[in-house]
Amino acid sequence: MARKPVLLNSRLYAFGFRMFSRDHVAKISRGETVTFKGFDVAALTTIGRKSGEPRTVAVAYARDGDTLLTGASAGGREQSPAWYGNLKANPECTIRIGGVELKRIAREVDDEHYADALAKLIAVAPNYGDYADWRGRPFPIMALDPVPESENAGETAAEPATAPESDA
Repeated sequence: MARKPVLLNSRLYAFGFRMFSRDHVAKISRGETVTFKGFDVAALTTIGRKSGEPRTVAVAYARDGDTLLTGASAGGREQSPAWYGNLKANPECTIRIGGVELKRIAREVDDEHYADALAKLIAVAPNYGDYADWRGRPFPIMALDPVPESENAGETAAEPATAPESDA
């Protein structure tokens, strides 16, 4: 287990985390593919539960079929990130991966599927393994499910397709 940062729950740590997120969001918005410590980073846009305004943050993610998983760990801080509360209030969101923006519907991963989802996150971003220990409790994991095709009409970017299966 990695050592818990001394300033983890301080305002200084939170400020640094916001600056990190802004820098990565700016790069993703320009269509760049962003990685941090070896894992991919995406730009998640939610609607603020109090302001009603769009809020965009950088998040690590893992794939589970067509669903994307992200942990509301706030880097191991005691309090969950604001975007988690935003998704609980309004699950409609978009996520930008490189130059591709996808509409999604968020739901919290239930207890039955939590261990599998956490294992997928740890596989792509090992830091998640320490975060629950630092918090003293599990952190929420959000599943970002694709919006049904009929609701995605007019979207300008499509998720990279997988090769069709052969009938032979």
